[in-house]
Amino acid sequence: MKRIPQPEELATLKADIDMGLADLADDRVQNFDAPRITDAGESY
Repeated sequence: MKRIPQPEELATLKADIDMGLADLADDRVQNFDAPRITDAGESY
């Protein structure tokens, strides 16, 4: 049997999606670049 999402869970999910869409609209989203992420982690 599937669990029905609660209203607060749906509100949280909608807020996360809205934030992601805002990032996309403001051009703050980049392609996934594993070497760049690795290099950033190694610089710490």
